[in-house]
Amino acid sequence: MIMNKQFIGIATVVVAGFAATQLMGQVESSIKRDLDASIAELNTVRETIKNEKIPLAAQANQLEGELREKRRDVERVQRLRDNASVDISRLEDNVKGRREQIDYMSNLVAE
Repeated sequence: MIMNKQFIGIATVVVAGFAATQLMGQVESSIKRDLDASIAELNTVRETIKNEKIPLAAQANQLEGELREKRRDVERVQRLRDNASVDISRLEDNVKGRREQIDYMSNLVAE
């Protein structure tokens, strides 16, 4: 009877070991399939990035060029506006000086 119990114990350990080996094999193959799928997806994403990178870089360069052009236009308009402000101030000063001259001459003629 003791032999039977030992045999059953050994048989249980052997069966459990065999089941664990089978389970490990299944887990390993599942992990390998997942890894292969992930690598394939990574390669697809890398290829997509590579294909989109060049057009995006060209578009970015074009937009940067447009931005530089717009900034130059803004600077030009600001210079024109500043020059116009200076010209208006100069004209106002000129008009003020002429009025003072007219007032002075009017006072001389009136005396």
